[in-house]
Amino acid sequence: MKRLLLTTLVSLSITGCASFRDYQAPTTDEAVENVQLADARYQFATAQQPIVEWWNAFNDPQLSQLVTEALTHNLDVRIALANLQAARALSRAVGSDRYPTVEANGGYSRNLYSEESQNSNVRAADIYQAGFDANWELDVFGRV
Repeated sequence: MKRLLLTTLVSLSITGCASFRDYQAPTTDEAVENVQLADARYQFATAQQPIVEWWNAFNDPQLSQLVTEALTHNLDVRIALANLQAARALSRAVGSDRYPTVEANGGYSRNLYSEESQNSNVRAADIYQAGFDANWELDVFGRV
């Protein structure tokens, strides 16, 4: 089976490299003409100022109306991005009560005691505290 698969793949890759038509290289005059034409198109495209209201060149009232309506309702892409981010944040806030709540805290305190205290052997005490809480409300019967 492997030999058949290998033979098929090799024969397909070899036929993919074969040319079924006779290729005729262009003459040097045609190649130079094509390069000059491409250079002329490039210079023409960069020499003109961009048309700000390009849709008016078509003299189509329906196109002008559609573009005007699109510009009024889509003033800035940044506004649309901000709206998208606000919607995602709201979606996360609404759905966040379905996930567990995790809290961690820590603390440190150092107490110095007077020589006049009852326990005069202890001069200082270091107290370290660490805490971790995880809560999750199971939604067995649906939200009320």
